[in-house]
Amino acid sequence: MNKEHFLIIGARGFIGSWICRLLVEEGVNVTATDIKFDPKGLNSVLEPHQIQKINICESDARNPEAVTELIKNDITHVIYLAGLLRPASEYDPLLSSQVSICGLINTLNACISRKDEIGIVYASTAAVYGPAACYSDGVIDEKSRPQPKDHYGLHRLVMEMTAEVYFRQHNVRSIGLRPWIVYGAGRFNGLSAEPSLAMLAAVTGTSFHMKFGGVSVFHHVRDVALAFIRSARSNFPGAVTANIPGESLEMNNFIEMIERFVPEARGTITCEPINLGAPNRVIDLTLERIIGPLPSPTEDRVKESILEYRRLVENGLVNFPKNSIPT
Repeated sequence: MNKEHFLIIGARGFIGSWICRLLVEEGVNVTATDIKFDPKGLNSVLEPHQIQKINICESDARNPEAVTELIKNDITHVIYLAGLLRPASEYDPLLSSQVSICGLINTLNACISRKDEIGIVYASTAAVYGPAACYSDGVIDEKSRPQPKDHYGLHRLVMEMTAEVYFRQHNVRSIGLRPWIVYGAGRFNGLSAEPSLAMLAAVTGTSFHMKFGGVSVFHHVRDVALAFIRSARSNFPGAVTANIPGESLEMNNFIEMIERFVPEARGTITCEPINLGAPNRVIDLTLERIIGPLPSPTEDRVKESILEYRRLVENGLVNFPKNSIPT
């Protein structure tokens, strides 16, 4: 294990911070890069002594020379997470495409220059799929066809197609993972952050109305981070895309779980009656065949997240309203 060296490109975000946390807990060498680092983001996921063990550097994934410099011979695994979330991707589609598509191309080219067949794992998204109405009973399986309806999903679909071409032409191995609703302590940005913000609101005694409801596919960030780490270690011989498995849950049931662990918040957390319009169930064993089962009971993870948020609030690292939340 001590010979491993993970490079996380786009590490300052929610999933990236948790990947760093789990790797540091294992004692693995980690280099974390992003175009700009805000320590408040990492502080909401990692302890100060854990952050000190990470090699943090600022680097722009859109710069091919900078990316090539990062992927040196001692790097054993590469995880690419850089990209704009919704709604930022819709406000600036040009920047979104540059970070997601061009950044991935720079990373794939850097892997070719290594000449030792190093592969990468990159973040795609469930937004490559269309509305639930496009799929029988709103269910996604291995044969479901992507039908993105916004720039965010489109750019990630192009990333998947790009990675496939690089494998065919240059034998660069890759796994693209499609997260759905990722929740947990430390999530503040993006539309799908609403369930996480709801937990923070409950802990701080703040009323909160989520912008969507209905049935969605949930998974805790710890499981998503593990999916990226295990995929990177799998050395899968090809270019594959896979949905990260999760639990289909009605938002009002999620709210009931929050109230179970924060009784004083009863009635203060609400949601819109409509969902995001996305498919609401996933039946896809692709990832499980590569790395084994991942999903965890949602109720246990909600409890874990609330305990984490209590610690963060008590230590003065996060608070509500939103203008106090690190971005």
